[in-house]
Amino acid sequence: MELPMFGVCTVLNGGWKEERVCVPDGFFRNGWNLLLPKGTCSVILSVMSYVIQGLDKAEILDSMKEEEERLCLTPFHFQIPHEFPTDEEKEWYMSLWQREKDVKQILERSGLSYPQTVTQWIHLLVRLGIFLEVRRKSADYFDLVIEPFPYPEEYLHLSGPELNWLYQQRKSFPPFSVQPWMDAK
Repeated sequence: MELPMFGVCTVLNGGWKEERVCVPDGFFRNGWNLLLPKGTCSVILSVMSYVIQGLDKAEILDSMKEEEERLCLTPFHFQIPHEFPTDEEKEWYMSLWQREKDVKQILERSGLSYPQTVTQWIHLLVRLGIFLEVRRKSADYFDLVIEPFPYPEEYLHLSGPELNWLYQQRKSFPPFSVQPWMDAK
């Protein structure tokens, strides 16, 4: 069980002042969206809304299992269909397939597994320092880091070209004007 670090702003320690639930800026600013499976933002948003509602870890995992079934919120399966309705759909799917294959390779190189279930997805986000597991009031909870948001290169083994590409992507990312964690100070 990880304990929150001093100086880290999280949802549970009062770092979320927004009326709406959204993925923290650092997720995009640091490039996680480029290196994690498609759909990770949906998992973060769902878990974050449950954290804000005060659900504990077990309740969140149960709720996410229900969402996984109801919303078909499952990780990529890597099976290539035999036929595609159009060439454009085939091109789109093959591009997604290649992206997810690259993500899987980075995760495996880093000693992590590509998630096969939403529960595995959540545990991956814990291992990457995006979610924290904390103990409060004799119960276990998930928490979400707001700021400083972790950097992928602190957790993932990226090759030189991958790291250079990530730095280039960050340079082209627009600066943020809204920083919800600043209201907590």
